[in-house]
Amino acid sequence: MSYLVLARKYRPRRFADVVGQEVVTRTLQGAIAEGRIGHAYLFSGPRGTGKTTTARIFAKALNCERGPAAEPCGECERCKAADSGAEADLIEIDAASHTGVDDVRELRDQAAYVPLSARYKVFLVDEVHMLSKSAFNALLKTLEEPPAHVKFLFATTELHKLPDTIVSRCQVLKLSALSEERIAGRLDEVFAAEGVAAEPGVSAGLARRARGGMRDALSLADQLLALVGARPALDDLARLSAGVDRAGVGALAHALAERDRPGVLAALGAFEGGEPEVLGALLQYLRSALLAAHCGEESPLFDAAPEQRAELAALARDLGPERLELVLGELLLMRDQMRLLPGEARLILELGLLELARPELTLPLDELARRLEALEARLAGGAPPARSAPAAPRRESAPAAASAPQRPRAPAAAQRP
Repeated sequence: MSYLVLARKYRPRRFADVVGQEVVTRTLQGAIAEGRIGHAYLFSGPRGTGKTTTARIFAKALNCERGPAAEPCGECERCKAADSGAEADLIEIDAASHTGVDDVRELRDQAAYVPLSARYKVFLVDEVHMLSKSAFNALLKTLEEPPAHVKFLFATTELHKLPDTIVSRCQVLKLSALSEERIAGRLDEVFAAEGVAAEPGVSAGLARRARGGMRDALSLADQLLALVGARPALDDLARLSAGVDRAGVGALAHALAERDRPGVLAALGAFEGGEPEVLGALLQYLRSALLAAHCGEESPLFDAAPEQRAELAALARDLGPERLELVLGELLLMRDQMRLLPGEARLILELGLLELARPELTLPLDELARRLEALEARLAGGAPPARSAPAAPRRESAPAAASAPQRPRAPAAAQRP
């Protein structure tokens, strides 16, 4: 029997199994319980957070023989067919490979026929933002007024790419990135079920590298177990080819805070390739510090592990909120440059961080204001600015200027008749 990867083996089959998306699952369960089932739902969120999985569970709940049920039973013929991928009335479409208007016309023709054996014919379109403009236009009428036996479920990682005419015809459900604690807790459950004796801290390390995606965390766990076996240690995480070490990102951030330009290059040298990943991890790290600076260490918005809170709070005090905002804005611009010039990603990262480490370009706003006030005070008092160059000649006062001649007198010889 072929090996089944952890991400598929432990994919949720009930709403209760979905981790970290309680608002979305409660909304869907409430719609079923209250008889307010819409005709089109749009699942949006980062990769690996459960968009397609939640849509499949919802489709199974709609067609459960004991329902529509707020929680599918998992035992009836319809539930078993959905779990095995053999449900004929659940049509999954990959929009990345079916982008044209002809594909939508075929979907529209299928929607006209009643379900073969289920209660509803459900169309699940993954990565729906990949459809062409003409395909979206061809879908509008059917999406607005579908047959009573049809439900549309869409999933996308890029909601902003969808036309407003499509979004307005759907109930939009936004899934969020999972916290490191929730991911680590789920990994501990998976390791226990697999008989893996992981050293304390391994699950938390994998969760940090996953950056909010449960699927990424399980894929990294698969990779780690294939590399070191059933007893992974904390030191083994550094051997993974994917992800970015948090300690290295912290060293890079602190070098920026200290305006240590050689230190910035040394910290970057610890990463072998993966510049977009390094930049993404640095963005998340500094964003956490910004939340700590503005909201305080005890704020629920400051979502960080207990052992990281003191470190991030200290970095927030060193950089200050104004400089953190400046650095984050520049990092976002650097990410756009990397997309345009992927072959020069390392150079873009080096030059951008060195520029941010220049003391004179990253002064806090209160320091700039203090310097301007000092300069204005010196000018108002008549004292020349403190410079090494000679001071400029002092201007005459207003009364003296008024009594001065408007033009030079003619020579005495020129005034004689």
